[in-house]
This record gives sequence, C-alpha cells and structure tokens, in this order.
Amino acid sequence: MYGDLFHCRISPESNDGKEEIVTAILDDFGTALAVDPESVGQFTGFQDYYKEDIYEGDILMNGDHEETWTVLWDDEGCWSGEGDGVLESLSSILLDEPWPEVVGNEWEKRQERK
Repeated sequence: MYGDLFHCRISPESNDGKEEIVTAILDDFGTALAVDPESVGQFTGFQDYYKEDIYEGDILMNGDHEETWTVLWDDEGCWSGEGDGVLESLSSILLDEPWPEVVGNEWEKRQERK
C-alpha cells in the first residue's frame, strides 16, 4: 500500500466511548486506511538493480546470494544497509555489489516469526 501517513484522533463520541489515536495511510482515492505504524517505511529515493523502489526496512541481497542488508536511516543522517552488524552506505551497496535487489522487508520477516 502506498500513500501519505498521518495520525488522527478518534473522539469518544464516535468510538464506543474511547478516545484513541489511529495511524493511517491516505490512499490515492482519499480513503483513510488504518495501518500498523511499524509496517510503514520511508522511500529512500533509490532503486535496486531491477528498478524496484527501496524503502526503509527493505531487505537487500546481492546477486551472489552471499550478503543481505536491512535498509535504515543511520545516525550519520544517510540511508544505509546493516548486514552482519556492519553499516554500509546504501549508495555503496548499490554501486559495488553485483545485482543488488529487494528480497523482502523487516515487517514481513517479523510477521513470519509470530
């Protein structure tokens, strides 16, 4: 699902007497769809070898299937990939690795473990 993330307060009058904050995505049709905030990833502005957009939390694998990285925004203020406890800039991974591609994401990986 792609869209704009926002938080909204639901009043007690319209929610069985409970006030709550809901995280939602506004889709292309203007419909608000509730989402788990942990499942939302920011677009990095990068694409993999196959021209797939790369988002925060995506898992990349090189074409040799020897290394994987999880995409994150690091403390230095740039997009990086973390693999085997080592951070590497996302641009370096995309330039230096053979055929890097998105093979999944952290959200799906967590759901599989449950």
